[in-house]
Amino acid sequence: MPRRLVLTASERESLFALPENQDDLIRYYTFNAHDLLIIRLHRGDVNRLGFAIQLCYMRYPGIILGFAERPFGPLLNMVARQLNIGADHGKHMAGVNKHVGNILLNYNPFLVFYRLVYPITAKLLKFWMRLPEEPIKV
Repeated sequence: MPRRLVLTASERESLFALPENQDDLIRYYTFNAHDLLIIRLHRGDVNRLGFAIQLCYMRYPGIILGFAERPFGPLLNMVARQLNIGADHGKHMAGVNKHVGNILLNYNPFLVFYRLVYPITAKLLKFWMRLPEEPIKV
């Protein structure tokens, strides 16, 4: 059975369109100190720029930049200025989608919670499993 289309093609296009005016670019794509710290962990200007661009696309409009897709020009220039990297490095960004997993691990609240809490919970479960099955008599 074919899927029912909820949005028309023009509605989908407007929903996933990147902002074009400078105010919206600044509002959606300005990095905070935490973002810059994680971006700087990547080696090389091309990797830093690729990670930052993919982060921008995943934040707003919430999509992943495809393998063969070129980043939006004004966005590329703005991100490069924030990172003090030449925008010409954007020509060499093939496969920026390799950064998606890293972004999810660093920015998904559930995964961060899981990474922090699961080891403690696992230790507690192992401890509780070692307790005797019968209650201790006093």
